[in-house]
Amino acid sequence: MAIIGIDVGTSGCKVCAFDLRGKVLSTAGRKYTERRGNGIREIEPDTVRERVFESLKEAVLNCPEPVQAIAVTCLGESLVILDEQDRVLRNSMVTGDNRGQEGVDKICQEFGADYAFAVSGLMPSQLYSLPKMIWLYDHTDVVPKARKIFFYEDYIGYLLTGERKVSYSTAARSMSVDIHNLKWDEKLLALAGLTPEHFSELVPSGAVIGYVKHDMAESCGMHGSIPVVAGAHDQVCAALGCGFLDYSIAEDGIGTCECLALMLPKTYDESILKKFDLPCMIYPLPDSYFTTLEITTCGALSNWARDVLFQGIYQTCTAKGTDFFRCMDERVMDAQTNVLILPQFGSSGHPDLNLNAMAGSICGLTLDTTAEDLYLALKESMIYQIRLAHEYAAPLGLDFEKIVISGGAANSSVSARLRADIFRKPVYTLQNNEAGTLGCMILAAVAIGAYPDIAACVREVVQYATETLPDPANFAMHEEKYGKFREFYEKMHEFRV
Repeated sequence: MAIIGIDVGTSGCKVCAFDLRGKVLSTAGRKYTERRGNGIREIEPDTVRERVFESLKEAVLNCPEPVQAIAVTCLGESLVILDEQDRVLRNSMVTGDNRGQEGVDKICQEFGADYAFAVSGLMPSQLYSLPKMIWLYDHTDVVPKARKIFFYEDYIGYLLTGERKVSYSTAARSMSVDIHNLKWDEKLLALAGLTPEHFSELVPSGAVIGYVKHDMAESCGMHGSIPVVAGAHDQVCAALGCGFLDYSIAEDGIGTCECLALMLPKTYDESILKKFDLPCMIYPLPDSYFTTLEITTCGALSNWARDVLFQGIYQTCTAKGTDFFRCMDERVMDAQTNVLILPQFGSSGHPDLNLNAMAGSICGLTLDTTAEDLYLALKESMIYQIRLAHEYAAPLGLDFEKIVISGGAANSSVSARLRADIFRKPVYTLQNNEAGTLGCMILAAVAIGAYPDIAACVREVVQYATETLPDPANFAMHEEKYGKFREFYEKMHEFRV
């Protein structure tokens, strides 16, 4: 028996087939190109659809077991807008697209930021879908032509089953869902000329939304009556795949963005969430919500540095057939550097969530500065900023005992060591680093009755691969450097080039 998880991301998709113990049976993935420039960041829905189904067919073809269920997770804020003939009307704006500022202003003028937060658990921000849809409503003719609006989770589900249902957690990233009463907020949607009928029906993660259509199953090499299960927002599924069941764990997903997920206490000070633009997000455990501390430039900044700052080293690694990041990790494994970097290269994560951030800054350069100094400083900078955000949010009581990392950087022993030493907490990696698709598997396995509940499934299938303990020998060095980072950050906070 195999369960398939589909993860639709900003720069690519991944499809994994698992057995009921969480072992990977087959995997496939594809990349796609983001269109960007002058604040615009978009992906093409038709291309994403093609890549997802290419990957699904490949994963099914290579899977030794018959597929019994499917679930989908996706990037949270991007929408697929269809006309009455199910044709795509325009590209999907991704999280970092900054055309939503007018929409943010409109929300605040009409209802106020407090109303938006009280309903959606989100402070008005360009990050979310609603401000982007307001921009489309005010500047294009797309909204009057729109008949169906999807997130990528329910879009893939619709293509598979013909049913329109979406998980609470994914839909909530629109900033248009009442997360307490679990329904679309008509007043907020009306600002973009929309109604709840434009969107899919809201359902809990793990609900069966329908069954794969015969022709679709046949084209993908599947057989029988296969349920498709409502997945969740990608941060939610990644958290599930990391074993995120209580307050003791901080789940650190490191990809295009870095998101540190922390369970919210049963009672907390909402004013702190609002002050620092921290989200209150639905989690698929009873009466559970969590928040995230985010670095918006994580993977994108690392790739930029590889392509620009370290171009020569990258070309050498490519010629030798070696991985650039692994090569650089080996060079800095036991190194230290006096260089400091502020990683706000075009946008900023918490504690100052801003898509029009100050330019990134590098401090401490000398004629003796090496490529290794810059690489290590870049790695440190993202962890220092996450720690800074965590300290600002300290009144919420977001304590944790260990960090579990997943995503592209989870294979980096340097990333694990730095997190352990800077936070002074043990850091764990997963035997299966595909936390998002594993989270889908967990939801689907419970839905088909293979496990009694999510917690039981998580305890069975989530296994750690490595443990990195904090090294007291590095505490003083990082404490001094973190203090300088914080001072540097606060002094540069208002500076613009």
